Amino acid sequence: MKTINPLSYFNTLLLFVVISLALPAALCAQTENEPGDFQYWFDKGMLLSVYGSPYAAIQAFEKAIEVEPENSYAYFNKGVAYTEARDYEKGLAAVERAIEINPEIGSYFYGRGWIHMRAGNRDQGIADMHKAAGMTNPDARQYLERILPRN
Repeated sequence: MKTINPLSYFNTLLLFVVISLALPAALCAQTENEPGDFQYWFDKGMLLSVYGSPYAAIQAFEKAIEVEPENSYAYFNKGVAYTEARDYEKGLAAVERAIEINPEIGSYFYGRGWIHMRAGNRDQGIADMHKAAGMTNPDARQYLERILPRN
């Protein structure tokens, strides 16, 4: 039986979460955004994240947050970018701000769980996965089913 590498599994799932959170916004975006618009900076941050430039993505998300300071998606994706840059403390802080703004999104708890696990805080990560699964997040449920022993 082939073993799944948790970090490569995480990277794949994290990319899926980022894209699934950003895709609706990108599809609804105007075709020509101005550099001062939230959508311009958010889209730029998403592209920079996908293309492996987390530090530039962080800067773009910070610009988006300047335009819309209460946009939880920008904070969440900024947290993901910090995590890709291996700055877990700042990644957690940004995702926690997203959760403060919009605590109803299970993907935020799922993302925070992965950040905790990447930072070596497995118990906190599993607790967040349980929270996300309780909020009907299918990725968290699937992950928990794979790692937890069956009773």
